[in-house]
Amino acid sequence: MRNKKNNHKLNLYWGDIHRSSSASGDRPPMEEHFRVARKELRLDFFAIADNAKLTEDPIKRRFYMRELEGPRGASDGRSPEALDSLIEFHRISKPDWQKLQRLVRDYYEPYNFVTFLAYEWCSATYGDHNVYYFNDDEPIRLPSNLPDLYKELSETRCMIIPHHSGYALGRRGVNWNYHNPRLERLVEIFSLHGSSEEPQGSYFPLKNIGMGTNVPGGSVQEILNRGYKLGIMASSDC
Repeated sequence: MRNKKNNHKLNLYWGDIHRSSSASGDRPPMEEHFRVARKELRLDFFAIADNAKLTEDPIKRRFYMRELEGPRGASDGRSPEALDSLIEFHRISKPDWQKLQRLVRDYYEPYNFVTFLAYEWCSATYGDHNVYYFNDDEPIRLPSNLPDLYKELSETRCMIIPHHSGYALGRRGVNWNYHNPRLERLVEIFSLHGSSEEPQGSYFPLKNIGMGTNVPGGSVQEILNRGYKLGIMASSDC
């Protein structure tokens, strides 16, 4: 129970910081996302985090993403050439990144609509991690491994949020043997993919069977039981 002498007022804010636009797939353009978030949904804070790097090595991805039981995942059984095309499809172009920077600046309204510059760094080996910048003039940083991403972001005002952690290790589930508590203070427990709360997926299991849906090792409950201190967030990724 709150101490009666504590008069701090708590406010509730609504937002979505993991939207995906036409820069990384067949989705609405960036401008439409910002307009809807501000004018129609009337959110308090917002970010687009498009896929900026799908994986570090298409040959390795073909090994990790070999077909499982159930529907094919996006990369199951593909050739290295096809995987190269898939990687390029998920890479944000320089003009798109510049457009996103401009939209973040143009739509920012202090105390009314807070916007963040963001992108999704993806890896079959380490899992997908969203990067959120404090400043809107930062570049996309795309090292080939997670320790180097931590290193490149160490002097930058930013945060990293692991995404759909409950997928299989090696299939874009999060490898929690790598963790930077200063940069990673939150974990995404739910998105369009489903729930990463527990190995079984709770009521809404992760839906991409080709990525090894809800296997032990990366769920939010398991990582909290390790003693990691992380806040919980959810977003759309759509």
